[in-house]
Formats: sequence, C-alpha cells, structure tokens
Amino acid sequence: MLEWALIVAAILFAGLHSGSETGTYCVNRLRLRLRAEQGQASARALLGFARRPRLAISALLIGTNVGNYVATVLIAGKLNHVLGGAHAELYSGLVVPPILLVCAEIIPKSVFQHHADALMYRLVWALQVSQRLFYPFALFLRWLGGLPQALLGAAAPAARQFSRDGFRYYLRQGVAHGVLSPFQQTVADRVLHLKSADVARAMTPLQDVVMLPEDASPEQVREAFAANRYSRLPVYRGERERVVGVLHVMDLALGEGEGVAAVPNDVLTVRRGTSVADALWALRRARQQLAVVTDREDRAVGIITVKDLLEQIVGDLDGW
Repeated sequence: MLEWALIVAAILFAGLHSGSETGTYCVNRLRLRLRAEQGQASARALLGFARRPRLAISALLIGTNVGNYVATVLIAGKLNHVLGGAHAELYSGLVVPPILLVCAEIIPKSVFQHHADALMYRLVWALQVSQRLFYPFALFLRWLGGLPQALLGAAAPAARQFSRDGFRYYLRQGVAHGVLSPFQQTVADRVLHLKSADVARAMTPLQDVVMLPEDASPEQVREAFAANRYSRLPVYRGERERVVGVLHVMDLALGEGEGVAAVPNDVLTVRRGTSVADALWALRRARQQLAVVTDREDRAVGIITVKDLLEQIVGDLDGW
C-alpha cells in the first residue's frame, strides 16, 4: 500500500511541476501586476517567481524529471516484485511511459492552461519551496549550458526588447480576463499605429476645405464664418494651393472691420508622408490647432487639425 501511495505522490509531484511550467506562461500578467500593486501576498510572491523566468522554469523542469524518475523506479520495482525479473523491464517500458505522459504531462498541462489564474495563486507557496530546493541545480545547469559559449568566446545574446506584438498579446489577455475593455484595447492598438499612419489618411483634402482669399472683405469673412461655423479658416493668395495664413474668428473681432490681409498669421505646415504621431507632436509644439499638409513642391493638398489626429486614436468626435 505504501508503495502505491509513493507512486501516486511521485506522479502528482511531476504533474504539479509540469503543469506549473505551463501555468507560468499562461497566467495573466496584467492582472498579476495589478494584484501585486494592490498588495495581494500570493500575487507578489508569484510576480517574484516570474521575474527570473529562466531559473524558475529550470527548477520546474528539474522537479518534473525528479518526479518522473522516482515514479519510474517505483513502478519498475513493483512490476519486478509482481512479475519477476524476466519480464519486468519489458512491461516497465510498455506501462510507465503512457502513464507518465497522460498523468504527469498532458492532463496537468491542460488543466493549468485553462485555469492558470485560479491555480497559480494557490500553489505559488509550494512552487517557492520547490524553487529553493532545486535552485542550486538550476544554477549549475545554467552555468553548464553557457559553458560552450564561454569557451568559444561568443557574445551573449542581447536582451529581447518588449515588442509591439508582445504588447498586443498583453492587450488581448487583458480584454479576455476583464482587466481592459474592448474600447481600451482599440485605443491602445491605434496608438501603436500612429507612427506608421500617414497624415494624409486623417487630413481634409483641399477641395473640401472652406478657404478665404487674401483680398476677402470683412463682410465676406463674416459670411464665411457664419455659414460654416468654423473657428479657423485658411487664407490663400492667388490660388488655393498657396496658403499664406490661418484666420481665427477672434482675429476678425480684433481686426475692427479690416480685411483678411490686415491680420498677419503664420501657418504651420507638415509634409505629406509625415506620420500622424509626428504631426500631432508638431501641432502641440507649435501650440497650434490647425496645420496645412503640403506636397514636395510645398503646395497645399489639405489641412489637418488636432481633432482630426485625435480621431485616429479615439474615433469620431462629433461633439468637438
């Protein structure tokens, strides 16, 4: 009876470490950090366990192999006692691998994959004990694995940077576990695309822009502002592609009835092909709300506003 209990314990020991290896990869990192920041003891312990993933995984793999080895020896000894030495090795080879594959690998990994958050927080204390137990062996194996590289004089691989794909993975995990809303995921994903999004996709084409000629009279200016309800209108000289300024409705009020030409106003320009992120930064740095998008010949092809750029992040802002 004791032998069977030891066999079951060894298989459970191997399954715990095998499943925890999968659970380490599948636990929700966003929720883990949030719980750790809130002071949850198990979350802080699990976060500390995950901060050195190589040593943690090495310790778990050692624990898995120790459990499998002990279970193999005990089952082989039991078969040898029951069947005799003639066929014990044959039956051990036929019986042990399927048992360990199913009970110590497939089932634990599947359970931990689907219930990582529920199990890892409860078992983190056992994992810490196991890590301390196998830590010296994990360090030795790590040193042994790096020995050929050191002997050959090869440079250590550079630390992997946090990639955009990795960030998107955490966003999906956050939505799946209720930490983030779908809207927050959409906004974050749009922010990631700002550096690659051309400002031309957000601009208003020049043919759709309400503009004023430089020689427009005060009456024409008032009519244009009243008819369109814009706070700013581009001013052109000669042809629409030659924008020379931007007239604000307050400039009209301060101009005391004078024409457009009496209100000097430099215009901010951004080249077509500029990213949305760079255009937004240019507007912020210049403290402007509107910029003119130009082509290679510095001819205006459209306008861009802060509202247009922000809509690339949060969607339509009809109430702006």
